[in-house]
Amino acid sequence: MIHDGKNTQKVGLIPDYPYGAPSDEGGAKNLIDFRAIMDALTRRKWAVLGAVLIVLAVVAAIFIFSDKRFDAVALVGLERTADRVITTPSEGNSNVLIDMPSVDTEVTILLSPEVVRRAVESQKLNEDVAFVNAATNGKKPAPISVGEAADRILSKLTAQRQGASYVIEVIYSSRDPDVAARVANDVVDAYINRQVVTAESTRTGDISVLEGRLDGLRNNVIEAESAVARYKAANSLVNIGSDGTAVQDEIGNLNTQLAQARAELAVAQGQARANSNDSGTMVSDSDLIRNLRLQAAQLSAERARLAERYGPSHPESVRVETQLASIRADLNRETSRIQQGIRSDVSIASNRVAALESALNRAQGRLVAGNDASVRLNELERMAQSARDLYQVFLERYRSELATAGTEKSQAYVIAKALTPQLPSSPNPVVFALIALLGTLAAGGATAFFLESREKGVLVRDDAERQFGLPVIAAIPNLATVKDMPFKGGQTFDIANYVVKNDGSVFNEAFRSIRTALRVGQPKQLAKTVVITSTSAGEGKTTCSICLARTTAMAGIKTLLIDADTRRTATSRTMSFDREVGLLDVLDGSATLDEALLLDEATGMYLLPQKIRGTPNLDALQSTRMEELLERLKTRFDLIVIDTAPVLPVAETKALAAMADATLLVVRWRYTNVRSVQMTIQQLHRADATLLGTLMTQVNLKATAMLREDEMYYEAYYQPADS
Repeated sequence: MIHDGKNTQKVGLIPDYPYGAPSDEGGAKNLIDFRAIMDALTRRKWAVLGAVLIVLAVVAAIFIFSDKRFDAVALVGLERTADRVITTPSEGNSNVLIDMPSVDTEVTILLSPEVVRRAVESQKLNEDVAFVNAATNGKKPAPISVGEAADRILSKLTAQRQGASYVIEVIYSSRDPDVAARVANDVVDAYINRQVVTAESTRTGDISVLEGRLDGLRNNVIEAESAVARYKAANSLVNIGSDGTAVQDEIGNLNTQLAQARAELAVAQGQARANSNDSGTMVSDSDLIRNLRLQAAQLSAERARLAERYGPSHPESVRVETQLASIRADLNRETSRIQQGIRSDVSIASNRVAALESALNRAQGRLVAGNDASVRLNELERMAQSARDLYQVFLERYRSELATAGTEKSQAYVIAKALTPQLPSSPNPVVFALIALLGTLAAGGATAFFLESREKGVLVRDDAERQFGLPVIAAIPNLATVKDMPFKGGQTFDIANYVVKNDGSVFNEAFRSIRTALRVGQPKQLAKTVVITSTSAGEGKTTCSICLARTTAMAGIKTLLIDADTRRTATSRTMSFDREVGLLDVLDGSATLDEALLLDEATGMYLLPQKIRGTPNLDALQSTRMEELLERLKTRFDLIVIDTAPVLPVAETKALAAMADATLLVVRWRYTNVRSVQMTIQQLHRADATLLGTLMTQVNLKATAMLREDEMYYEAYYQPADS
């Protein structure tokens, strides 16, 4: 209620703007880091979730209704070495190495039409109902031709080497899992059986060729040996030996014996010369001679002793002399006997050498006589031996081929048979899951990016401060999002009454933040006259002006609210009835200040309204009279709040901002265009206005609580009082 000192007037209920939930239509948002990206996704969570669900539904539908294929896998290994029951001489124990090109060749053979046709014919797959239904998608009845069945198998059959190993992976794809496993195993069996049949056919052909060749080789051997025998008989070479070396062997033996005999003769002659006297080694080495010489020495010593003692005529001396003569006679006889034996040995050795030399001369004569015949004989025997060797080689090969016939084995073997697949390979759940994941990420990101790109306003404090270069003095919430004190209504007057009835609400706390920033009521108060303006209409500047003035007055601070919007007069129409006296009357002198002032009894706030009727003087607010009026009002009031028109469409607002101590710019959350705000700030700076900061209005507390940490303090106001 407003009291003018005479009458109590009822405040009008003309709305400034509806305080509903803000629209999600917004302005541009620069995504500069991961944190900003997460904020954007959080803000757009429901739209992102919707896009994700759509993508998931589409992918799931494609997966469910896609034609399912089952892959059966069989593994075939290749032998690196020969594995045979009987090894032929030509093969021996050598390794049959399989190189990588050979493995690739086997893969090509396995996928050949010949192998597939063998599988179809052996298992009668073209007559199998299950196979035909799976291969033709049920479009043709069984049976079908062998060629068509083979072609359909080849179109779904793949084989590949596993890495750098000797293992071939055979894969068959079919709509029927049982058919897939069966066909894969049939193809592998046909491939292995083909190797066995090929080996048997090759061995049969080899045996046939060897039989024909052996007959000719046998005749060649018989003819060559007959020629050798006839030549020996014609040239009396039968005793020479089959190899013509008998005489040579005899000469060799005679030479050996002759050398040995000559050596023995030389030894005998040396011994004879060495033993020509008594000092020879053989004489000296005789035990008998040594004994006789020892006895003679002893008797000589005895004789000398006796001669010295008794004289030479003494009987003992005579006896010793007689014994000594006898021993010396024995010694001479034994020496002569040994020397005669040595001379006999020399004669015998000399005779043996002469005999051996005579035999050697005769053998050499026979060898010279048979040399010419032996050359031709050797040639014939070499030819015969060659024929025998060649015949023997073919004979051994023929025997081994006969022995190994029927033992043929495939070079390939089954490592693992194909099992019936339980899960389809196409559509692949993993691939579809990956597609779904990438699709949801792309859809969610694109949705968030699209919605964010349509944002034209600011969302949080740091965005606003970065875009405008001004601090955000307060973030004024949308009352529809305040949970602790529910708001019913949507008119400006309803909001003005809300701040009176809910002094402890989060809404009132925003205006306390403004007073704190201005240091209202403190010794170092920043400003007494504060202009509250906006870029354009509908951003909440009138509501902010009224609420700031009323909450300040409720705090016991003498406050004046001036309606300086001469065109819309929103503050006057909200707070009073039709008035005949207003701000412009005070400025032109037709009314006094006291006549124009109104008192808000609910809060103690004073209001200087606009006159509702009449043509306003649009230049009065830019005059020196307005500046003088503000100076007078500063002496009467602690805070003067001036509600002005928007800056961009109205010129006098910039003049009022220059007159005031400070200016607060109202920016509607997610609504006011960033570029428009920047233009407004530039114009206020050019007008030399003191722009203190911005007020962010109609902030959705439910959204901002999820935006940045600097808005999380609102979360406490969501909780019930007892919590």
